[in-house]
Amino acid sequence: MAAEDSRWDVLADCGVETTRLRALIERLAGDFGADQGGYRQMAAITDKETRAVVCDQIGQSAFSISENLLEARLHQRQLEEIVGPDGVRFPQRASAKDTVYRGAEMDMAITGCVRAMGSALDCLAATAIGVMRAPTSITTASFGRLATFNESRKAQGGTELQRRAWQDWARLVAIHEGLPPTGWFPWLGAMRNLNIHRGRQVHMLLQRQKETDVPQMIVFDADPATLNRDAARFDLHLRNRPDLPDMRDLIGVADQADLWIYEPATTTLPGIFKLVNDLVEEAAHFLLSWWRHAERKPGEFPPPVSEWALTTSTGTAFAGISGITQRYPVSYGIANPQLAERLKLAQALREAGT
Repeated sequence: MAAEDSRWDVLADCGVETTRLRALIERLAGDFGADQGGYRQMAAITDKETRAVVCDQIGQSAFSISENLLEARLHQRQLEEIVGPDGVRFPQRASAKDTVYRGAEMDMAITGCVRAMGSALDCLAATAIGVMRAPTSITTASFGRLATFNESRKAQGGTELQRRAWQDWARLVAIHEGLPPTGWFPWLGAMRNLNIHRGRQVHMLLQRQKETDVPQMIVFDADPATLNRDAARFDLHLRNRPDLPDMRDLIGVADQADLWIYEPATTTLPGIFKLVNDLVEEAAHFLLSWWRHAERKPGEFPPPVSEWALTTSTGTAFAGISGITQRYPVSYGIANPQLAERLKLAQALREAGT
């Protein structure tokens, strides 16, 4: 079985819906060719290097959506395994090190999950920019920036069909962002920023409800062994205001019980994933339709050449830690035909520039 088919099987095994995303990815992969400089639709980009980079960015961004969805699902499942079906025991001195390990593993799983979902949306934005020829950077695309594109002056340009595509995209996104539960989309963005860029908020391990008991945050107990002896179990609950610094949230909340989402994280993250997955699927169907339309009428979808112009890299190639300088030759007889086409195009342009 080809590796490409196996990937879709793995995604299906993990409960990720990719019917429409797969159709978009496979169409983009099939349309890409080294002999045509990438995509025929982008023939108006006369600079060959720019055209190659833009075309590659479109196809690879679409493919990376599937990679990030898979990673998000695996991280979400990892968190479920850490918590376990019986919940987390209250830490004791004898298991203090295990508690630290478990806390770090929880952080890794949560961060990995929200990061991957956000990255899937950013890759979706890059794909959309390429398909709709939106006059904004495709190499530094972000979902949030594209969501406000129609409010910019640049959205007043383009052809009538392009403006229609941009407006339809904005409506599609707005519909999904407005789906219940209220606030799910900004919460995901804030959680991603919190876990990647900010100091972490305190985790909330709340005791599972037992009959009429309500969840409670245990800060200190003189005899934690009593909790474990009584079979007390705890679930991780995520904070409901990840956009706030921890102390500001702790100070500003009216009641300590309002600091967290009442459901456990193992309910919240799968629910958010479903919302992201549904958005990706509908957006992929939308973009495939416009890709086909642009193929029929390329003149109605001129690429924004000036916006997509390449910038000069100021970085240097990293040579690694060990200092090994042995080179490895590249063979084009590899199993992945799309990668072979990409490498052939890169080599042709590299040789043409020497």
